[in-house]
Amino acid sequence: MRDPYSLEAEHGVLGAMMMRPDLIADISAEITAADFYFEDHGDIFKTIVGMDDGKTGIDIVSVADKIGVLENGDSPLAYLAEIHKNTPSAANAMTYCRIIKERSLDRLLIEAAKKVGELAYSDMPTADKVAQAQAVVLSVDGAMDEDGEVEISDYLHDYVEIQQQRHDMKGMLNGLPTGLTDLDSAVMGLKGGQLIVVAGRAKMGKTTFAMTMVRQMVVRAKKRGAVISLEMSRAELTDRMVAAEGSIPLAKLKNGEAASEYGAEMTAALGKINGAGLTILDRPGWTMTKVRTWARKRKRRRGLDFLVIDHLGLLSPETAGQTVLQKTSEATMNAKLLAKELDIPVILLCQLNRALEQRPDKRPMPSDLRDSGTIEQDADIVLFVYRDEVYHPDTPYKGIAEIIIGIARDVECKTIYSVYEGQYNRFRDLAPGHLPEPREDNEPRKRSRGF
Repeated sequence: MRDPYSLEAEHGVLGAMMMRPDLIADISAEITAADFYFEDHGDIFKTIVGMDDGKTGIDIVSVADKIGVLENGDSPLAYLAEIHKNTPSAANAMTYCRIIKERSLDRLLIEAAKKVGELAYSDMPTADKVAQAQAVVLSVDGAMDEDGEVEISDYLHDYVEIQQQRHDMKGMLNGLPTGLTDLDSAVMGLKGGQLIVVAGRAKMGKTTFAMTMVRQMVVRAKKRGAVISLEMSRAELTDRMVAAEGSIPLAKLKNGEAASEYGAEMTAALGKINGAGLTILDRPGWTMTKVRTWARKRKRRRGLDFLVIDHLGLLSPETAGQTVLQKTSEATMNAKLLAKELDIPVILLCQLNRALEQRPDKRPMPSDLRDSGTIEQDADIVLFVYRDEVYHPDTPYKGIAEIIIGIARDVECKTIYSVYEGQYNRFRDLAPGHLPEPREDNEPRKRSRGF
């Protein structure tokens, strides 16, 4: 069993920095003052790094003069001379750095174990204990990560390979399909690491649109995913999937008539859905911390290609007393971090505020997002769902939905038109040439309009 510190390695690094000032930049890129076990050593390290300006001579005398006195009141010169004497060679400085870093991580693990032990004895719910314990351990894991620094000249080889892959795909998707051809062409599929926000007012079909994407991914593309539904039960969502997959009126499924009138369609639809890798979680009380805990476990044990959360406004706050803005900010940030951590697209549904209903043109825009600043900051793509018939029953666009790409990184903001089939609870492609001519009193946005 080894000690969680190494006096010899700490002496070796500090001695090397005074013997070979040209190593200071490399050493300070590997470790920080906090990695030293002995506080005096951390202070000496900070002093030497602070003196490294290319003008100041650095040796035991100049460093001692800069320090003044040690914390115990002694002169540092004698101690620095001892450190210098205990340094066998500056050539091994980077090896000493690695030892210091490893022992620093050992101490973090010891602290993490203590915190987990305290959590185990606490009175909080077990699910919260597990979530916080995972967060504690992951904080240590994060401390081990490299900084991701890559010289552009070193990266160019990988970049050329990426470009070759894109060329070979010849316009095919490099992400998960959405179920709408025009939308897939615009965004090239939903990609790992992306936070996709689906927003709209009530009755616009946000959940229907999300489930259209889910059905495409699990039934057609054979991916494994999950829906965390805070608004609808798993029975309601299953009704919707069966209706959409079997072209069965949703009302018939709800009143029990589908079994006798659409028996063959139900059998076929259930057969397809039965083989789909979809999990539906409909218990209330989800926080984003609980979501991340569950998703990590699912990804590790059974695989997870995407996650849908319906919806943002119904997530529980992480701590009591949070304002709506604080809850939204924390939730969207954690949703984005989860997408990056698991390398999956996370689809987050959210409501729009009522302000748009006071405008003549009620098509949504980014400012209509509740607490839009935090959502705009974290989301990679925001898709607004709009159906003109909700506000104008006699619209020429009856049965047509607009999927408005309102915010996007590296994607053109535009409007995608699709067919909304409410009785079957699904969106589908609009055939070319089937968009009605607009009336002067109800003209939709230009198709290429961005925000």
